[in-house]
Amino acid sequence: MNLVKHIAYVATSVKSYPRAWKFISDKSLIHFFLYPILVAVALFFLTSTFYTSASEKLLFMALDAFDAREYENAWFITAAKWVMRLGFWMLFQSINRYLVFIFMSPILAFISEKVNELATGERTDFNLNQLVHDIIRGVSLAVRNLALELLFTFALWLLTLFVPVLLPFSLVATLAIQCYFYGFGFIDYNLERYKFKRRESVLWVRQHFGLAFGIGIGFYLLFAIPYIGWVLAPVLSCVAATLAFRKVYLTTSQAQVPNRQ
Repeated sequence: MNLVKHIAYVATSVKSYPRAWKFISDKSLIHFFLYPILVAVALFFLTSTFYTSASEKLLFMALDAFDAREYENAWFITAAKWVMRLGFWMLFQSINRYLVFIFMSPILAFISEKVNELATGERTDFNLNQLVHDIIRGVSLAVRNLALELLFTFALWLLTLFVPVLLPFSLVATLAIQCYFYGFGFIDYNLERYKFKRRESVLWVRQHFGLAFGIGIGFYLLFAIPYIGWVLAPVLSCVAATLAFRKVYLTTSQAQVPNRQ
């Protein structure tokens, strides 16, 4: 029964993306895409070719540490090199996504608030202290999620280095972990609006794993589009998460937490 529920949550999240685009168009919010352009340009120059050289340097350091340079051209070293390249590429892509979360936290907090206001018709008075609190919470959550994701990913890829046949499993598991944490980050802006404490947010998202995963997979796929995706993914995912959260949260029997005044 839980599996069916989570599949339904995934469907809700996926359907929220075209709704998000229509919402942005109908409400004339296209200007929300301007800020991510600056972030995308900065990320391009920051990480353009670093991951390839870093993975090879790490492999050569490992060979030197074990005095195994003579095996440099062996088939298993070549296989390990490609596994490490793939792992580093996924690692730096993941870091890029979290850099987007961190640098865009101010605008994402504002976008989520604005979408909720337009969706409900209830105007929320601007509160600078609350906005700063939302930004700090968003950044700290991004750092927390990145640390956990890197921990799980490192463990999976370390296992894959010793047992290469597990590569397909590691790819799927890494994708699932990443998408869950991405979705968590976007959904948390809404949970903060309803006065959820950090522990309550973790529990709520865990209970609605499918919702977080669906938002995360949408963000992941959009972000994979070179350059354009870095601009579209954060804003569309934030709007989609807000719309999906409202649909699920307001139609469940979860205890309602008063919205802030």
